[in-house]
Amino acid sequence: MQEKHIRDFFFKTKENYRLIAGQKELSVNRLRIDVFAVNKRGDPFIIEFKKDKSNHIVGQSAQYLALIQSRHVEIETKLNHSGINWNNLKVLLIAKTFNARDHESLNYAPIKGRVFLYQYEIIKDYRQKEIVSLNLEYAAGHGSSPLYIPSKAGRKINFNAHFKKLASLEGKESRRQYYTDTLLPLLNNVAKILSDKYASKGLFPHISYFYNGPHFLLRLGTDKKQSHRASIAIHVGENYLVRGFDLTHSLSDAARLKAVIKNNKKKIITRFLKLDEYGIYIPNTGIAESISLENLNPKGLSLLLDNYDPKQIRDCYFIVNRDYESDTLTESDIVRIFDEEYQQFGFLLDAIMKH
Repeated sequence: MQEKHIRDFFFKTKENYRLIAGQKELSVNRLRIDVFAVNKRGDPFIIEFKKDKSNHIVGQSAQYLALIQSRHVEIETKLNHSGINWNNLKVLLIAKTFNARDHESLNYAPIKGRVFLYQYEIIKDYRQKEIVSLNLEYAAGHGSSPLYIPSKAGRKINFNAHFKKLASLEGKESRRQYYTDTLLPLLNNVAKILSDKYASKGLFPHISYFYNGPHFLLRLGTDKKQSHRASIAIHVGENYLVRGFDLTHSLSDAARLKAVIKNNKKKIITRFLKLDEYGIYIPNTGIAESISLENLNPKGLSLLLDNYDPKQIRDCYFIVNRDYESDTLTESDIVRIFDEEYQQFGFLLDAIMKH
């Protein structure tokens, strides 16, 4: 992924940032500006991109600002846009990271209050070829961000509507692409929040999509790379959304869980029997359906746990979950659900990791 790909995607979606006019690679006095754009108020922006590190691009800002002063008419002609408020000209520098010198340079008098730093994160499609979302975060500058940044936290996803649309599509490729375009950007944002929040506890987010169904899992599990380890999970499919503890295809974690149950059975039974709204699914015990914990007494649950004896991958299933009450969620709702499920099952994950 090159700088021009990031620039081109930003320019293609400039309306999301309330920019109404602009030009890529604007040439001014032999200086080529990545993007020159104007917002709805007529405020102009010089926008420069760097793929990785900033490479001290702050130092170029004074040159940009100085050269533009005598080129107002030329630029308005090239943009075919008049009424630009040149007194509000600002430079927006967009890079993966910035160093300490970049931040310190913002206090240099000629550019103070006129140069602003933004860090970006790109989200690609499932083939890792195309950008499907560019998330910007205001990183530094005097005052608030002059560029409007769309809010990420409040976006809602209607899962019932999503899967109804999926069901109408033909072929797994088109269904997966639809999932990539509509849900993956939100899930990647959630995964980043969960990663920052739970890495210190040894838990890591994973997103799994399955074209059969189709359905997907968002997990917070015990391994950074492997996704099917013991985890807290939200599982979404057509007409259902469930949340809770999930262990499916990790024989090593299943063996650890068996040992944890043996050493902590009384505590586990006490905790589980308080989960009236949850069902427990352990097909390895010979019961191939979920049983409501509300219908189990201590003896019955003890017998069920005693019979958990994973010998091969198909024996690993150990799921304790419940339905979610709504078909719509925001990113903050999903994070809250993981926080709530961690309160219920964090002790179990901790015990598995320590065993």
